[in-house]
Amino acid sequence: MVKYIKDRKSKGEILKTFEPIVRKWFNERFNDLTPPQAMAVPLIKNKENVLVSSPTGSGKTLTAFLSILNDFFKKYKKGNFEEGVHAIYISPLKALANDIDRNLKQPLEEMMSLAEKLEMDVPDIKVAVRSGDTSLKERARMVRKPPHILITTPESLGLLLSSKKFRDHFRKTRYIILDEIHDLANNKRGTHLSLSVERLAEIIEEEPVRIGLSATQAPIEDIAGFLGGYDKNKPRPVNIVDVKERKHLDLKVLCPVDDLTLHSTEIINSKMYDMLVDLVKDHRTTLIFTNTRAGTESIAMQLKERGIEKLAAHHGSLSKEMRFDVETKLKAGEMDVVISSTSLELGIDIGYVDLVVQIGSPKSIAKGLQRIGRAGHALRAISKGRLVVFDSDDLIECAVLVKSAYEGQIDRVSIPEKATDVLAQSIIGMSLDKQWNVDEMYKLISSAYPYRNLTKNEFLDVLDFLGGDALEKHGVYPKIWYDKKKKEIGIKRGSRQIYNMNIGTIPQEINYAVVLEGRGIQLGNLSEKFVENLSKNDIFVLGGRTYQYIESDRSTVVVKDGLGRKPTVPSWSGEMLPRSFDLSESVGKFRNELEEKLENKDKDIEEWLNEVYKLDTGAARTVISHLDEQRKLCGFIPSDTNLLVEGYIDNRGRNGAIFHFPFGRRVNDALSRAFAFELGKEIGSSVRISLSDDAFLLTFPTRLAIEGLAERLMPENLEPLLRKAITNTEIFAQRFRHCANRSFMVLRNYKGREISLPRQQLRTSQVLEAINEVETFPMLEEAYREVLFDAFDLKNAQIVLDEVRNGRRKINYRTYSPIPSPLAHGLILSGLSDIVLMEDRSALLRELHSQVLGKVLEEDGGDKPRFEKELIDSYFNEKRPIIGNEESLLEAIKQIGGLYLLDDKEKSVYRMSDRASSEIQDLAKQLIENGTVESVWTGTKETLYSLPELVPYYKATYGKDEKLSTPAKKVYSKLKQNSKITNKKIADELHSNYLVSKKVDNYLKRNVEKTLNFEKSLDWVIKKHIGFVGPRASEELAVELNLPEEIINQTLYELEEQGVVQGGNFSLGRKVPQYLLAEDVIYLEAQSHGGLEVVSEVTLREYIDNKLFRKFDSLQALFEQYTDVSSPRIVFHRLKNPNLDEWWEWRDSDAILQGRFFSGRLRYVPANKIGMYQALFKREVKGKVQNLIVDMLRRSPPMTKSEIAKELEIKTEVIDGALRSLEEGLAIHRYNRHRNPWTTHNRYRLLSEFEPPENVIRSLMIDVLRSSGPLTFAELRRECGLPLDSARNIINQLQEEGVISRIIVVGATRLFTYCLSEELEDIKKTEEKGVTRVISWRDPMLTHIRREMYSSYGEAWTNPVIKGGMVSGYIESWAMSGLLDVREININENVTIREFLGGLDEFSQYQENFHSNIIRIKVYDGTKVPDLDEKIINQFIECGYQRIRDWLVKGPVLDLSYQERDISGYLLWRQRIHPERRFRNAHEAFREMGGIRSEYELSLRVQGRFFHPKDYGNEMELVQGVMIPGYSTYCNVRDAIIYRDARNEPPHPDDRRLLALAIDSKGLPREELYRRSGMDPDSFKQSLARLYQSLHLVRTTRGNYRTLPVNRLYEAEKARFIVVKRLIESFGIVSAEGLGMLLKGEIPMAELRKILFELEKDKVLVKGFFKEGSETLYWLLKDDIDLVKGHLFQGSFVLNQADRLAHYLNEDVKQKFGLGACNVIFNSTRMTGAFKMSKRGKDVVITEFVGTNHERHVIEAWCRQWRLSIEWELKSDEKVEI
Repeated sequence: MVKYIKDRKSKGEILKTFEPIVRKWFNERFNDLTPPQAMAVPLIKNKENVLVSSPTGSGKTLTAFLSILNDFFKKYKKGNFEEGVHAIYISPLKALANDIDRNLKQPLEEMMSLAEKLEMDVPDIKVAVRSGDTSLKERARMVRKPPHILITTPESLGLLLSSKKFRDHFRKTRYIILDEIHDLANNKRGTHLSLSVERLAEIIEEEPVRIGLSATQAPIEDIAGFLGGYDKNKPRPVNIVDVKERKHLDLKVLCPVDDLTLHSTEIINSKMYDMLVDLVKDHRTTLIFTNTRAGTESIAMQLKERGIEKLAAHHGSLSKEMRFDVETKLKAGEMDVVISSTSLELGIDIGYVDLVVQIGSPKSIAKGLQRIGRAGHALRAISKGRLVVFDSDDLIECAVLVKSAYEGQIDRVSIPEKATDVLAQSIIGMSLDKQWNVDEMYKLISSAYPYRNLTKNEFLDVLDFLGGDALEKHGVYPKIWYDKKKKEIGIKRGSRQIYNMNIGTIPQEINYAVVLEGRGIQLGNLSEKFVENLSKNDIFVLGGRTYQYIESDRSTVVVKDGLGRKPTVPSWSGEMLPRSFDLSESVGKFRNELEEKLENKDKDIEEWLNEVYKLDTGAARTVISHLDEQRKLCGFIPSDTNLLVEGYIDNRGRNGAIFHFPFGRRVNDALSRAFAFELGKEIGSSVRISLSDDAFLLTFPTRLAIEGLAERLMPENLEPLLRKAITNTEIFAQRFRHCANRSFMVLRNYKGREISLPRQQLRTSQVLEAINEVETFPMLEEAYREVLFDAFDLKNAQIVLDEVRNGRRKINYRTYSPIPSPLAHGLILSGLSDIVLMEDRSALLRELHSQVLGKVLEEDGGDKPRFEKELIDSYFNEKRPIIGNEESLLEAIKQIGGLYLLDDKEKSVYRMSDRASSEIQDLAKQLIENGTVESVWTGTKETLYSLPELVPYYKATYGKDEKLSTPAKKVYSKLKQNSKITNKKIADELHSNYLVSKKVDNYLKRNVEKTLNFEKSLDWVIKKHIGFVGPRASEELAVELNLPEEIINQTLYELEEQGVVQGGNFSLGRKVPQYLLAEDVIYLEAQSHGGLEVVSEVTLREYIDNKLFRKFDSLQALFEQYTDVSSPRIVFHRLKNPNLDEWWEWRDSDAILQGRFFSGRLRYVPANKIGMYQALFKREVKGKVQNLIVDMLRRSPPMTKSEIAKELEIKTEVIDGALRSLEEGLAIHRYNRHRNPWTTHNRYRLLSEFEPPENVIRSLMIDVLRSSGPLTFAELRRECGLPLDSARNIINQLQEEGVISRIIVVGATRLFTYCLSEELEDIKKTEEKGVTRVISWRDPMLTHIRREMYSSYGEAWTNPVIKGGMVSGYIESWAMSGLLDVREININENVTIREFLGGLDEFSQYQENFHSNIIRIKVYDGTKVPDLDEKIINQFIECGYQRIRDWLVKGPVLDLSYQERDISGYLLWRQRIHPERRFRNAHEAFREMGGIRSEYELSLRVQGRFFHPKDYGNEMELVQGVMIPGYSTYCNVRDAIIYRDARNEPPHPDDRRLLALAIDSKGLPREELYRRSGMDPDSFKQSLARLYQSLHLVRTTRGNYRTLPVNRLYEAEKARFIVVKRLIESFGIVSAEGLGMLLKGEIPMAELRKILFELEKDKVLVKGFFKEGSETLYWLLKDDIDLVKGHLFQGSFVLNQADRLAHYLNEDVKQKFGLGACNVIFNSTRMTGAFKMSKRGKDVVITEFVGTNHERHVIEAWCRQWRLSIEWELKSDEKVEI
């Protein structure tokens, strides 16, 4: 029940009833009452509830306290002013001291002084503040001597109410003052406070007076209801004092330029900063508000650079001390300007501010007024505000906001209803006070306004949750004692501490640690709000670098490097403020009003906007042109009642629908998620959402009928659909955690210990899972309510839908178009994956705007530009340098003048290269460090680099030539050649005077001797710039070159007079002239005449796909089209009968050669083409090392790098560089004869001379186009490796001859492309097949898609997925032994799973050449296989995959796995170490194992007695040699022959004499052999080592050297097969990698895989992921499948480090014990310890040990067994676990 108070009492009327002391003090201080005082003071005096709503500076605080102080004096007079809290003042801010000091303490002190002077007896009124910052000492004093007036916060009040000692002090309380009530009512702090106030009222002996103080807010009646609460189901009476007297406003909306739609973002930004500088200089103290912290920092930095010294930034991320320092200086008037995000909006007294500048829209009228109200803080002072806007949509918003502010309109606040989490917290607090009856508690709770509609059942559900045990097994214990039968509630043990340590409603923000995938390196932190908006594979910026989001796990965000990729998420998205619904409705109405004026062709629109909406000229023109373009393109302007849905085709050909619903982000969030969810169900695919305050965009894989789309997706009731849509989202999980914290389900603090946020998150996810077991759950409902009504605006979203249905709002449709309407541009930029960086945003905005203008001009018949945009773009793309190596980089600098080598800007080296950014960065750093390039100072923070001979031009243009400051002189005098300069200011001073050049990490002293004329230098700088960037207006040149516009204008005038440049209208939408080099104009004129074929990008890509993946009958036919290929894979996928036999044949016969024949790229080229490359690119051999290598290769067979390094005795890294330069100079090529296409052991030989064709450049150009065309000029140049002029001349010549044609390709942009004329008809006839392929990173197709892959998916070696030649995703895969491991799949919506898997099957066929026939998939679309939807998994299963563990696997694998202990037991069993499987005697052991390495190895495998292997020499004719694997082994002669045949190394000619001497089977001792050989010692030693290593010589058990019988037993391949098979059988289970390591790489992996494949084919082996917890593919003896388990036995033993099983287990041992080669202790089948020892004779010293006392005893027993004496000499830091 509310009553509006209009009656204003006079000062005399009010004061005559007041106490003399108050009356006298007031008369001395004030001339009159303020309006709120005149209306509210009498009401408070009469003990009536009152809500005072009035502007800042109207004396609200004194209004509240005046009657209260008077009451205190009156009571004191009567003798009944008792101890205790008489008034409570509650405010949301801790920083209350300033206001309280001014409005309470100061008046009290003045009254006391006055009373003393008048000798009046007055009480000592005590005032105290109780908040989180109050010391313990102060708190204790308050309990003993409570203040009369208590100033506190909502949280502190909650604690005091539950304090046994303090509660009694509240019994005398008569006044409850709620300050900033509007700031509390609309959130859960206010909800909590409303319950606390009712609890307080219950303690108080009589009904208290409730006083609310509020800024102007709406709906004021709701706030009054919140203040008063309910009594006996009726609202308590509240008087409303709504002072309509508004502050005097001086507001203007400023635009930095004459029309935003005509200028680039760079120009607008630059002009905006200039405008801010002028505003700051024209005022004493300026306060600038931005909407983001990043914006605050950016503006502070720019203003500093523009000479504003006394400035500071102020935002929440700064430390408390730094903020306080800024506030102090601001208050003292020591600051010219302070820039803030939200932190200076309210509460803090900041002294005199005469101007507030708001950058962009503040998003709500209230926020705007609150910020602008900081200027001229007193009631009748003028609040001067300037809204500086640089976005067309923001301009409209600000215009409406300013008009609303002048008209006194205000946004409505929304009060949360029935928040069960806050209710649960308060019930726990109440349970601490006393024992309650259920009905009594319910009555109190429903008295609080937010709970007036709480039903009894809802209340009982919360009691059940707090007092029940439904979740006890999940660690959520009862927090209250609740007896359902007796309907009683009381305290639960431990709850008081929990309540005191966890009270509060403000959610804790999680800061996520960002870590690099697989490495765990922490890169920085992200806020929870930011992470909440991230989707899998999003790219974001952190610390200036890009990263790809993989997943978030508790408080960690896992990322991988996004080097070279454009961000997909703006770094400010987490801070984006939503526009209020009321302001949004006003925006819609404004659009409608302006449309009417445009339709009626009103002449005075600009004037009207200026007068009514306070827009300056530039702002008014922008709004008019922006909305007029929309009207002309669509026929109308979308408004609040006239809505639009337009079809849109994005720059990748994807379809979408833009819903122009200008209802604010919160409404659009609700509508877009519901529509996307409904649409996703309909089409069976995910739908992507982008949204803004004015619209939302849904992107979908297939084109849908646009007409009627909105009505089709509109649900009758939005809520049920939205609940489904948000269930598994990040935002829901986050909000549920907040609710769980508030309701004490998940604690923030337990027993005085902070619980970490990761721990809280884990507990929350566990609780969320557990809730599914409970039928109804209040906190789950509250989480839904928070998302739907607080994060989203479900209420207004539903109203919008209802009004569309009843016809109040109408939806219009616009069909699909690649040209979006102007009002959609902002949304498209925010949702476009590769557009976030400011300059990209600017470029795309210009592109979109020019498309709209083109369409509008077409319809209006307006002036058209001189050249087509695509002609200009294509021409300047052609001119753009292509950088791949040092030579091309230096050429590029000569062409452009300077490059950014360490920064990513327009003239950045990284934008001109297709090589990985990391490679180019290394090259750039090398050139900087060795002085090939030098830095030039241009006055910007990024550093430009140029050639030393060009530096004088920059010095003359930019150099300061100023007298150095004393500190700079000092530093310069001490500067050595290469030095660090730590002081940035000094470094900049020296750099700007061209006295130093900037290196990567330090500075180089320099002296630029050559001096040039300023005018000539400036001419040079401008010409170089325009020649690179294309048409530019003078203002653009001024910004881009960082030079004054007047100087640029003068220079352009002179250059035009000389005929060097031409001015004119070269592109759409420019009213000011642009300038081009005259030579460029001539070329463009020539190119603009003549008809051109036009082809869509989709058609062209389809043609290229058909052409590049055409199948050939033979290699001969393939090389008639292709000039080169990168690998055999490329050939394999292009043969009708895929087979590599012909390839190996050609390679081994030198019909194709491998080398770097052009552009530094490694390629295979047919021998008949090499002459052409030699004629063009062969270079003379230079350099000492290079000449040494060439001389050696003339005398030697092909050699590897390590052999060359060894022979020349030069470091391999030096050889590396020399070989690279020889390859690129076409002096050498690679000569490899193994079957593995990739190797690190390349052999090199000299390249022979080949015959070149007649016209080499012509031949090359035609060959490249035949091979890879159609190509753009840039691609053609890159593929040919030709200089710009040569390429351009030959293209012109071939065009004149009709050999090649130029076509325009229309896609996201238009490009000129060249093709052979004979292909033209085929291109036009191309039909869409849309074949999906997975291709190699080195496939020729990459020529066409490499840049797109880089920008979309980064520079990692991923395999592109294409459909119809268009990039459609990627896979990250690795060819491992036996399988293709697919670690990630990311495909677009336009590719089905079946299509993709077909492409993957074809891609994986190549691996079958290397006996790999398994595909394993781990992650699909950013989701791990276990988390995939069953529908998706079923599609894989239908395509032949099976679910094995956490993967999807295709191929012949068994779905079996064994535990580690089973495999360990099986290995001991197969190795004959198991007690039940040991050999009966040594004969069996030697025969079956193929040899024994030592007595230790033999002892573990033979039953009973045994001897040293050499003791069996005579009876078994054993020999000792380096067998396979390459360890010294004793075996019989037959086995030794098999090993020799397998090794297959013919004896060296120099070794034959030694062989002949040792032919006797008894052999010769070493000394005798040496004596007879007649060789020198070194030659003998080398010869003997070679023969022994190759098994042409072995040793008898007596130590003599002998030969083996000469005749072979088997051919080498067969012998190796026998050796490997025996090895596999001895272990039973092997992996290909493990087998390779076991054989020490002696048998190539390709051959091992082949052997495994054959044994599999012969059904000897089966394969699978047999080892539990391991991802490795293993092969297992087929007959042993059922024998792996069950080999446990009793006992312990030591496995010697030389044992073959120790080598097999090497990696496991290293991982488990952290030791390298060592002896291992087994306890039964488990490895339980390890040790290293040094052994001399029978003496053993243990140097390293891991294990317990048990393992010590095993070692000691083992030493006793071998009669060894043992000593322990462990390292001092060795830890022995006992």
